[in-house]
Amino acid sequence: MAKTIPPGSPSTLDEQYFFARTRFQGALSGHGSTIPVGFDAWIDELGVLHLQLDTMAYSPEAGALSIHQRPGSSVDLLELRGTSAAGHRLISDSFSITHFRHGSDYELQGACYDVEIEFPQNPGHDTSRDTRAWRVRQLSTFRHIARDTPLGRVVIGGPQQGKGSQDPNGFIAIHRPEGDSNENWWEESDRLLTHVARVLSFASDTYLRPIIEERYDQGRVMVRVARQGRASSPYMAPFHFLNMQPVFDCACQSYFDRYAEIEQLDAAIRWLTAPVAYDESRLINAMSALENILARCGIEDIDYFLANAAFKKVAKTVREALKAISAPEAMIPKVAELNRRSLSDKVEALLATRGIRSDDFPEGWLKTVIQHRNVIVHTGISQDYGDTEPDTLDHTIWVREVVTRIILDRLGFVGAYRSWLHHDEQLHFPECISLEQWVQQRETSTVNEPPSE
Repeated sequence: MAKTIPPGSPSTLDEQYFFARTRFQGALSGHGSTIPVGFDAWIDELGVLHLQLDTMAYSPEAGALSIHQRPGSSVDLLELRGTSAAGHRLISDSFSITHFRHGSDYELQGACYDVEIEFPQNPGHDTSRDTRAWRVRQLSTFRHIARDTPLGRVVIGGPQQGKGSQDPNGFIAIHRPEGDSNENWWEESDRLLTHVARVLSFASDTYLRPIIEERYDQGRVMVRVARQGRASSPYMAPFHFLNMQPVFDCACQSYFDRYAEIEQLDAAIRWLTAPVAYDESRLINAMSALENILARCGIEDIDYFLANAAFKKVAKTVREALKAISAPEAMIPKVAELNRRSLSDKVEALLATRGIRSDDFPEGWLKTVIQHRNVIVHTGISQDYGDTEPDTLDHTIWVREVVTRIILDRLGFVGAYRSWLHHDEQLHFPECISLEQWVQQRETSTVNEPPSE
């Protein structure tokens, strides 16, 4: 059960954040109108902000805040501000009306997509060191893990959670170094946490979004609450929660070495971790992640067999031949497609160029999963493979395994990961062999090394 934190008391990284019901007086503004409002606000144990506005007397200004929206139009957003008797300041420019009733009194209720609460200074809490902390769902580690970086000490942690749990009790935080005078630290710390969360999303197989952000800035305590969708439970996480240290270290280091490369993988990671209910959807999502990586791999000529100048000569010859045999006119524009590599060609070219091992996959795996994907796209269901053939789950495992290896390569990761292709066995990357084999190879290479002079 979350610990209740009274108004004026920010959380610590060892507690579930909870903001008790607090009274505010302020104003609601929009469409050129501003009206005074009193309201209660609190954050429940799931990190959701709740608002309860007072009933107010009707006025033209109050009526102007509520507009009749057309179906399909953007949500109308208003600005809500308030101050508590203890000195809390609540600010949101994303208040939307969810209910209103016009009678002798005017009743209006709504919700905020994003809100900031500034706490009054509390001498009982040490806020001398600047800190940014994110509360996330479904992040589990065996213990708190920390690593020092040029931007400060990064710490992550979270208890093992039940399937479907939506408690935001995992955290990713960074503490500013003592005496640091970097004017861009707040901006850079946000980028660093975004990067670390992206890598940990891949490692945990659930996309990590900040539900609550806490900022301790020169004695000021700011809490930002964002309304996020449900977090999906991990499906085939490539890292066990007991072994998050290696990939966390890689996440911290790769921010300084490979930030742009990993940022390009964000869409692929979102596809890989997207919540789904059917095996067909899992395969489609895995294939979408793979194709997204191919579109952003940065390898020249992976899409085409020939360079543009060389293909022009080939295309000219083919078009003349088609005209000579009086082929249908509709065939002429399709000549350009001859130079485009197939999906399987592009995957094989990427694996070969990056030196990523795939010889431990079943024979013909790539052709099989592409055909299966095409069947699902055109019919919506999987084809019947019989009792003896690999099914949709097997095909999903194959695609997820190759995507995992590509992402590990882009991260520059070296170490153990969970291979679902090998029935949840720990393999050592980049060799993609069992840890036992890897140790044997290490011992053999050590024995065969010439003695040092």
